[in-house]
Amino acid sequence: MARSSLDRHRTRLAVAASAIGAMACFAFIGVNRTRGAPLVALVDLGLGLALAANAVFAWRNRGSRAIAALPVGGMIVFLVIAGTHRALASYLWAYVMPPLVMAMVGPAWGLGLSALILLVMLAMLRVVPPTELDPASASLSVGASYLVTTLLAWLYERARLDHEAELDRLSTRDDLTGALNRRAFRRALAAALEQRRQHPAPLSVILIDADRFKRINDTWGHAAGDAVLQALADVARSVLGEGDQLGRLGGDEFAVLCRRPARGAPGSDAASLADRLREHAESLDFAFGGRVTVTLGVAAAEEGDTVDSLLARADRALYAAKRSGRNGVGVAGNSAAG
Repeated sequence: MARSSLDRHRTRLAVAASAIGAMACFAFIGVNRTRGAPLVALVDLGLGLALAANAVFAWRNRGSRAIAALPVGGMIVFLVIAGTHRALASYLWAYVMPPLVMAMVGPAWGLGLSALILLVMLAMLRVVPPTELDPASASLSVGASYLVTTLLAWLYERARLDHEAELDRLSTRDDLTGALNRRAFRRALAAALEQRRQHPAPLSVILIDADRFKRINDTWGHAAGDAVLQALADVARSVLGEGDQLGRLGGDEFAVLCRRPARGAPGSDAASLADRLREHAESLDFAFGGRVTVTLGVAAAEEGDTVDSLLARADRALYAAKRSGRNGVGVAGNSAAG
């Protein structure tokens, strides 16, 4: 699952859990006052207000692991107070915590927080044993059943996250080459342009087009064409720097998003990167005995650029290089300069 989607999921869960917990605490205020336990009712009021505040905190701090701190802390306080009633049923509320905290903060942190709650329960069962069972039996029953609940919650959350990660991969990656697919690349480029508007920094796009790719498919078959595309993607990944992103726009056309100027210090600008890509592609050997060259177009982001306008300038630079004989790099000029 994408990070923003995961954060939204955890935030909604934290808000809902905190709100339900707050309402439960407020409901128990009247119950405990009727039972003649004003101190417990006062604690219920405090926990209810704290959980209500946590719902607001979770909404304002989306994605923060701190959103689980108050529910876990509140549960520990509840167990300490409820345990003094010596009723085994008081510990049932703790069983909702393993699936809740793992969904809120992930399997690893959730496992640790669940273990903390278990230690508190076991300590209370030893210090203030329930009237239904002796301390050893109570600790064994609660401990074993809670561990099973925790294990099932951990396995479920791991499987859910793995499944969502696979769905995310399938929705954003090109099956053949492993590069970002067209939609994902355009989304990444749009995000980079928005970030550049807020914090100006160099940003360029490189378009890569395999020369005479149709001839490869027609002469040696589509399997050979697929091998060429996979090799080009592998070469690009080996050359790209940290933070550069590779996408396949369709057919034999790839694109690279890089945070560097189109032209600048030799060896560190986008034009130099494009030339290294061209050289590495030209050096590839294929089983069908042929060689492949690529033509590339480079364009730097300018003020007011959109995804389409930036890609269009890189595309024009690419086709200018193709008209000059292929196996080359074209660099778009500054559009403001005419």
